[in-house]
Amino acid sequence: MKEEKKRILIPSIIIALILVILYVISVSNVLSGAVIQTAKCYDTDKTDQYPEGRNHYTQGTASGTDLFGKSFSRTDSCLGNYLRESWCDKNGMRFEFRNIMRSELKLCTKGCFDGACKK
Repeated sequence: MKEEKKRILIPSIIIALILVILYVISVSNVLSGAVIQTAKCYDTDKTDQYPEGRNHYTQGTASGTDLFGKSFSRTDSCLGNYLRESWCDKNGMRFEFRNIMRSELKLCTKGCFDGACKK
């Protein structure tokens, strides 16, 4: 019985130590600024009327870098009569591509062509 408890306890302790070490490493990287960067996002169909670039009637491309310096880019596209619209989230909510770009499928009632809903 004691031998069985040791077989369970020792691996559990090893796993707990590994998790603590990984946590300390991740916290030290965040605090040193080695990982976190300023996220940037630009959308080519951003206008005064559509300040985030969430414009269903003009094809645009949302692109930039996430908090970890990884580049991203997505161009609005049609999927049948649906528009896959991508835009920059001004609130920086954690959603897609680590924080600043969002996407949705929008039904275009008059059809979709070349990454935009028909007017």
